[in-house]
Amino acid sequence: MKPMRSLLSIFVLVSLITTKVASQTEFEYKNLVYNDQIKSLQCIVNGIISPVPVMRLNSADKLVIEFDDLSDEEDNEFYYKLIHCTKDWEPSPIQDIEFVEGFAEERIRDWQLSLGTKQIFTHYWFSIPNRDSRLRISGNYLLLVYDRGNDSAPLFTRRFIVAESNVLPNLQWVRPTQTDLIRFNQQLNLSFLVKDVRLINPMRDVYLTIVQNGNWTNAMYNIAPRVFKDGLFTYDQFGLINFPGTNEYRFFDTRTLNGRGWGVKTIDYFIDGYEVLLTPSTPRDQKVYSFNFDFNGNFYIDNVDFFARAIFDSNVQNKNKLVEFRNNFAYFDALENEWQGREKDFRADYANVIFSLKSPRLNKDVYVFGAFSDFQLQPRFKMKYDDRREMYIADILLKQGYYDYLFATEGDNGRIDFSETEGSWQDAENEYKSIVYLRDFGGRYDRVLGVISSNSADYTLNGR
Repeated sequence: MKPMRSLLSIFVLVSLITTKVASQTEFEYKNLVYNDQIKSLQCIVNGIISPVPVMRLNSADKLVIEFDDLSDEEDNEFYYKLIHCTKDWEPSPIQDIEFVEGFAEERIRDWQLSLGTKQIFTHYWFSIPNRDSRLRISGNYLLLVYDRGNDSAPLFTRRFIVAESNVLPNLQWVRPTQTDLIRFNQQLNLSFLVKDVRLINPMRDVYLTIVQNGNWTNAMYNIAPRVFKDGLFTYDQFGLINFPGTNEYRFFDTRTLNGRGWGVKTIDYFIDGYEVLLTPSTPRDQKVYSFNFDFNGNFYIDNVDFFARAIFDSNVQNKNKLVEFRNNFAYFDALENEWQGREKDFRADYANVIFSLKSPRLNKDVYVFGAFSDFQLQPRFKMKYDDRREMYIADILLKQGYYDYLFATEGDNGRIDFSETEGSWQDAENEYKSIVYLRDFGGRYDRVLGVISSNSADYTLNGR
């Protein structure tokens, strides 16, 4: 009986250890940062920063993930893990070997200490695919990055999409059919052909999800077509696909700390860092719509003090300059066959940025919103109300760069609401991703047949 009792004890001990590790590695299947020391997280596809990263299956596309660790710990053991997901962002019932060639889990090897900054940090980056991990199939993917040296505690999770090229789209942005929304919402009439795919039950097996900018909280999921005929899926039901246009993003520029950039009122210098006071804002819900050039909520890390480059003029409506500007944030190393970070990632410093919104107290919480908040209402981005000055205030530690942001509240059913702080206009410029899913007859996972990228302002489209 003693050997049996010993085996039982070992089994119980292993179970307890496994349970402990599992409880410490709990995470959600959405874009979240779990550690306050992790900052400036960005996803870059082929040199373009994207809040909804999309790569084409079996192509040369590269996804680069970059982030900073502000902790002073040495010998960090940061690992990434790839997880294939369903269309509803739950784990797929397939094994790692079925969706990845190589390893689904591997250590992050590329890092660099900050150079000449008051805030000390370590910059990390890695790319997918790489020599250790290549993706076999299309679908939704969740990237989990965790610290193996700290009981495998999660650092952050990121959604990305691997898409096939089996969709031929046709779309049209129109005025909403509901008369009360004509001035405020954007409506999409969408149709697409599916090529080179055998469809058994198209109306049941094909699903559509649409994301505005990077806001997964307000996305539309599992949209059904009005009709399927001769291989064409049509989505043009009365008011089916429409989103509040919201407003153009506010912005500020801290790429230099030696002078005031756009949206900056004052900069204070201290021995241990910087404090940036932004120009006070006011609600825009009662104001007339006015176009300004924005990046739909994204932010871009840069330091023009060191590199002595001219400040980018955000009011210049020049798409060639936009492309040049966006492509300046990562470069391809032909020798390593990987996308790499630039020196600005190591030399850009951190500053405590103070946001303010001059407004009467609202009957709900107000948040600072943008890519730096994962396009979500996060507790650490909630503003406090100052009764004496009658304004909302928040201070957030951010790296030097160019930032878009909005002020938001929580609306019905947990959705993000801008109606009381920013207003909504049909003319606002927004980027949309329409994701086409297929569950094959008898299949065990959801494929992504294609992702249709569109912009509400210029009515262009790009099917991937």
